[in-house]
Amino acid sequence: MEIKYSKKKQEMRKDPVLEFIMQAKDFVVSQSNLIMGVTVGIVLVLGGFMIYNSVKNSGTQKAQEAFGKGLIAYEAGLSNAAGSGENLYKAVEEFKAVADNYKSSPQAIYSDYMLGHVFLRQQRFDEAITWFNAALSKNSHVGFVGA
Repeated sequence: MEIKYSKKKQEMRKDPVLEFIMQAKDFVVSQSNLIMGVTVGIVLVLGGFMIYNSVKNSGTQKAQEAFGKGLIAYEAGLSNAAGSGENLYKAVEEFKAVADNYKSSPQAIYSDYMLGHVFLRQQRFDEAITWFNAALSKNSHVGFVGA
């Protein structure tokens, strides 16, 4: 008995989609170590990037809070004549902390500017010039302080 296949049935046996799937499966099996290494590398890079952003955002938030405290103390010192010396001292301490601890943040530049302004109002010109110069030297990405 001789079995003959029709041409149509033979074409159906050679399914290009199924052949592609089989070739892809064979490739994945043969290159599984490489694929696993690349996947682990991508996961590590993404994890590191997410951790870096989290730490950076946390530092920015802390700088904003500390600068806000200094600004509140400064405003309280200007509006309240009775406790102005104590509030301005507190403002100076907060601004100095921001300028020292968060040197690369915009708040550090603003803190330098505010310290220069506080010392200028107190007629401590040498210290005011020092802080204004510090604000100018850090002014690579903040526009109005340099003006």
